[in-house]
Amino acid sequence: MSERWANVDASCGPMDASYQELWGPAALARAQRNDLETPLENELGLLRAMRKRCGPFASVGKMVTHLRSARGKLHWSVNGYFRETVLDAGGSVDFAPRPSAREDAGRGATDGEEEDVEHGEKGHEETPSLPSLVWEMLLSRVTLPDVCRLARVSRLTRDIARSNAVWRAQFVARWGEPAACRVAAARFAKRRGREPRIFHGGEGFDGSGGGRPGFAAGDDVDDDGVVPSSARNDPVADWKDEYRQRHEKERKMTCPECHAARVTPIVYGFPSPQLVTALKKQKVLLGGDYLVEGDPSWACRACQSRWRAWPFAWPAVGPEQERLGIAPHPGLSGKSGCGPGLGTDLDDAQPLPEWELEKPPFIRTYTDSEDGSQ
Repeated sequence: MSERWANVDASCGPMDASYQELWGPAALARAQRNDLETPLENELGLLRAMRKRCGPFASVGKMVTHLRSARGKLHWSVNGYFRETVLDAGGSVDFAPRPSAREDAGRGATDGEEEDVEHGEKGHEETPSLPSLVWEMLLSRVTLPDVCRLARVSRLTRDIARSNAVWRAQFVARWGEPAACRVAAARFAKRRGREPRIFHGGEGFDGSGGGRPGFAAGDDVDDDGVVPSSARNDPVADWKDEYRQRHEKERKMTCPECHAARVTPIVYGFPSPQLVTALKKQKVLLGGDYLVEGDPSWACRACQSRWRAWPFAWPAVGPEQERLGIAPHPGLSGKSGCGPGLGTDLDDAQPLPEWELEKPPFIRTYTDSEDGSQ
């Protein structure tokens, strides 16, 4: 019997020579390459949802890579993108607001746009054949890059582009009417606090009735003692200055709730030494080992506010922004499917409610006692 099997080759033929192609590193690399080269079903829809979570400055190529690597699982894709981006040893972070060509030359984006509005080019000497009010309405309904272009047409459009009404409309278009009303109310309260109050016990010495108690002499008050909405909104704020200040805060990714710290992404999973180092440098927050769909993607270490989607306003995108890879808002959820287009939680820039803070994940934050330089 032993003689019968003595000359049999004990190898498994070509399987032994090519087993690495089936199970080794080459097989793994080939499978990953095939995943990255194969588009996903509904990839455009998943990419729009990922864009809402990662923001307008995130690289399309990196998002597609992580989407395909995770086979369309959105929460894993976003987490993988943030993990790679935070640990990237390159220069600026991929999701952070990128400077424009004007900022590279030493000027802020909004300052450069305002300089175009203030000075502009000589343009046409002949005044456009439209009334000033029509031009003001027009400039109030276009994007800020278009306002800068129209301001170069003539002196009339340049003067109208400086108006408070145009800049208030630009503020509302970017941050919404509720934000504009809050700014106006705060500026109105500040103005009333600076101006002296006039109290009268009866008629004045000249027989006049005098001012109402608690209001300054110049306040516009109706018969019921209520300040009208027109006085609360436009005349009390320099909307160009308000736009500039808000733009600068968001360019630095300052928390819109407490204005005390930067908003950073939350990374889930095992905290590698590189992630711990990034945590100490306040570049990231750690959300624990467990990740499920719906967990927040952004947080503020100071006030513990958390967001599922990009927590800032989306910028107006013109040709210069498109060349830099800045994407416009992908639109409210439901519109592409002939639905009402009312949006979902990814279309809401508000932080999660307080009761959500009592649930995991409990984010890991940097404390002053830790050495962030190491």
